[in-house]
Amino acid sequence: MTSFGDGSSFLDQFSKRDRYKAHLLVVLFGGELKLEIDFDSHRLSQYQVLMVPKGAVLAVTERSNARGCFLRIHDEFFSRPQRVMIYSLLVNLIQSRKLFIQLTEDEKEEILPYFQILENELKHHENQNQTFILQNVLLALLNKLEGNIQHIEGPNSFIHLRQEFQRFVVLLEDHYKQEKSVSFYTEQLKLTAKHLN
Repeated sequence: MTSFGDGSSFLDQFSKRDRYKAHLLVVLFGGELKLEIDFDSHRLSQYQVLMVPKGAVLAVTERSNARGCFLRIHDEFFSRPQRVMIYSLLVNLIQSRKLFIQLTEDEKEEILPYFQILENELKHHENQNQTFILQNVLLALLNKLEGNIQHIEGPNSFIHLRQEFQRFVVLLEDHYKQEKSVSFYTEQLKLTAKHLN
């Protein structure tokens, strides 16, 4: 996790288009950022959260008094069940086009402490419990954000989508070396190929 503010050179590294090998979580506490995500322009403003899926092409094209933080989420940091949870959140964001989440005043007050805990924990020297603490705080933060999306999308459609996706990820991780055909996964999941796609 990296915090940035006025005069910070941190955002300079995002000025050129690049494909990122980690999921990115960007939270803007003040100011404004203009970004390109997969060559589409977007504006991120105060108290918005942006989720950028792994493999997306990202560039920060403009910034104005921007204060916030970037959090890189690498797959190998989490256990397999934790990765399934993270993927289900990201897929729901992508499918519902909710890459940006606008926090209300109450949501902002609930979410800010998670970032403070992450930042404080990262300042300490690495110890045997640090990874466990970071994993769980980050998962708690993502679950909190997921709750905001459920509210936007409606709980029933969201939960059903998430359950389908979790089943697919588990199947894929167990069988991807032997089973390459879409028909295997559609039969197992009792879905059409179109729905799975």
